[in-house]
Amino acid sequence: MATVRLTDASIRKIITDAAGGTRAELTDATTTGLKIRATKDGRAVWSIKLRDQAGNQIRINLGEYPAVGISDARQACSIARHQVRHEGKIPNVEKSAAREAAMAPAVPTDAGLSLSGLIDLYDKQVWTPNALKSRAEAINRIGSVFGKFLDRSLKSITRAELQIAVDDWPAKSSSAAAVRYVRPVLKWAAKRDYAAADMALLEEPRWLRKRSRFLNKDELHKLLPVLKASTRPHAAVMRLLLLTATRLEQAAQARWHEFRTVEGQMIWTIPPERVKRTKPTQAPRPHIIPLSRQAAALIEGRGAERSQSDDLIFQTSSSLVLGNWDKEAKVIQKAAGVHDWHRHDLRRTAATSMGALGIAPHVIEAALGHAEIHSALAGIYNQSRYSDEVREALQKLADWLDAICTCQVTVHTPRVRPLPGQGLWAANC
Repeated sequence: MATVRLTDASIRKIITDAAGGTRAELTDATTTGLKIRATKDGRAVWSIKLRDQAGNQIRINLGEYPAVGISDARQACSIARHQVRHEGKIPNVEKSAAREAAMAPAVPTDAGLSLSGLIDLYDKQVWTPNALKSRAEAINRIGSVFGKFLDRSLKSITRAELQIAVDDWPAKSSSAAAVRYVRPVLKWAAKRDYAAADMALLEEPRWLRKRSRFLNKDELHKLLPVLKASTRPHAAVMRLLLLTATRLEQAAQARWHEFRTVEGQMIWTIPPERVKRTKPTQAPRPHIIPLSRQAAALIEGRGAERSQSDDLIFQTSSSLVLGNWDKEAKVIQKAAGVHDWHRHDLRRTAATSMGALGIAPHVIEAALGHAEIHSALAGIYNQSRYSDEVREALQKLADWLDAICTCQVTVHTPRVRPLPGQGLWAANC
């Protein structure tokens, strides 16, 4: 059992090692008693080992990584140590007792700020207009999962009660989203003494598996010819997702004025309002993408539909933003014989493919448009977005995709009304 200054890299390594059948554990060199143990099922659990006031040695579970990050685990460790040694409390035992208490109807109280009042206050002071793109969804998710606590005083709510509400919520993706949205609110409240310091240490449902689907080379070999053969704008958007690693709404809502050519290089500038922001304090900025030759050709090929600079590049016959994505994706999946993938999986496929091609991780992060492409400290000093490296990476990706798409395909699409001349798809990549 090694003692090191814990980092995300060191934790990922022991998770990988544990997957091979060896249980691994690390002790944090900076926080007394903090440990993380990885098991062969891919889990990594935080804990603190210490003695209680009676001298008995106990181990307290602090949550799972990455739902509980390193800084949160260190904070939880300090809080747990203080509770055990100075207050005589054992958090795990209290959580079991709180589960029984949570079964009883909540008793509203007027003593202090309520959870609903906190959300309103946070909304006014932090979630200012456009500060968080998913603001409305955040309020809705929190209200759904933690609805029975909204009218209760924050001082009367325990972390265990909130955690139980998360654990018992039937829709795990919804409860996980509620946790991600409410944690920063509770951290903000704790700093102002509206709530207990440990309230924000909630875990997402541990049985929730984040989607990791991407298309391999054989699947791309089947899919790419179908995308190229189709005259549907949806297929063109999907090709652009693969070539640029962008999000669906960024590509589907692209307009002509966002593209310009500089010294023979086409540049796509995605405006800040379509760039995902995960933190309210994150400054809005555009995402600038140097397009590969293939992506530039795809955009130029849509030129016949252009009339005004503000027109959509990909649009319906009524000049509206594309819809019916599930239906269109199923048609393409059936035609290609490649199933069980979503549009966002194409972005993951592009990123994974660049990694397989030897592109450096920080360059892939920059290509994806992520705000943080280094560690938090390195990001303060190094503001480079590696535009030259991103251009080379996207071109290398496009060339690799072209090399895969070297077959000829003929596909019938039954029960789908084709556009003129599209009943039979045929493409030579």
